[in-house]
Amino acid sequence: MATGRKPSGKPHSRPRSQQAKESSFTLLNDTGEIHGKELPEIADNIWHPQSVTFWEAFRSSPQAQTFTATDWEFLLQTTWLVSKMFDGDTKLASEVRLRSEKLGATAADRERLRLTVVAPEPPKTVHMDAERRRRLQALCAQ
Repeated sequence: MATGRKPSGKPHSRPRSQQAKESSFTLLNDTGEIHGKELPEIADNIWHPQSVTFWEAFRSSPQAQTFTATDWEFLLQTTWLVSKMFDGDTKLASEVRLRSEKLGATAADRERLRLTVVAPEPPKTVHMDAERRRRLQALCAQ
């Protein structure tokens, strides 16, 4: 029986961790846009206020740009679980946590999903010299 290390397989392959670092992330622009539909009415129940906040937070999140119909359905089901959890069914907390992770709720979740949020550039400040400001004020005063 031979001892030592086994052959590595491919002689010029890179370690798996290095390949993962080199793969690309999906860039999402944080536009502040609202996506998807309003939270639907449910026949015999009222949404807990925290579940409405949960739904709206995801509607305005950058990752909502990428949601398909099945993602919205998954979010709706998760929001229903959030409502039940805040109504007292604390056994649902772990399921809500797992589902929120799949939706990219936290920065760490988005990193695992290979999503990068690009913040909008702040508006450029326009500086006016004193003479221009005086002329503008005179024009507005008329």
